[in-house]
Amino acid sequence: MINKLKNSHQTDLTSHIQKSIYNTNIQHIKYSEFSICYAPEYLITVNIANELSKLQSENIIDGIYLEWNIKDLISDEGLDEIKDIRDGKCDICILLKDGNNSLIEVKNTITQVGAKLRSIYKDIERIEQFVLNKDTSFHDGYVSFIVKAKSENKVEEKTKGFIEDMKKHFPNLILTEDISTFKEYENDDEQEYFLSSVVIKITLNN
Repeated sequence: MINKLKNSHQTDLTSHIQKSIYNTNIQHIKYSEFSICYAPEYLITVNIANELSKLQSENIIDGIYLEWNIKDLISDEGLDEIKDIRDGKCDICILLKDGNNSLIEVKNTITQVGAKLRSIYKDIERIEQFVLNKDTSFHDGYVSFIVKAKSENKVEEKTKGFIEDMKKHFPNLILTEDISTFKEYENDDEQEYFLSSVVIKITLNN
């Protein structure tokens, strides 16, 4: 059974997720010559978990679990079901010492409106179902993804459009975005593509 103690304290994981994504880009270029855009999503997921594991020594995180089956997670919460929830696995489940647990979903690169963006919406919907349910221990959730475009202005404009659309789609949630923009290949002066690493924290709009 998962600890369901809840209080007003909230641990924000955003900066740790961002740091991991930036470092993953540097790491993947170093050993493959290709940016994070060409890395498997699972590598990003594992690296985020590794970065968050540093909070265990600070007595903030109680446990980090990858690929937790949704049906098992519902059962471990002591529930029979969450109606209409999408099956599958949660990329990262964070159990915090304060009992305000978090779900994290990880996506790689989005270049345009399409299937990957819609899959992010489905992830947000699933996080919403956990957070809305007062019988679960989950206080918030996060989705992370990368936007790519040819120039810094274009990637920022594209990212802004994606986020505005998300907020319209989820009026009952507070979507707090954190955006870090950098060159895809920092040491290549001829490379014009930029990446925006986006981490969105999902909480209820009370």
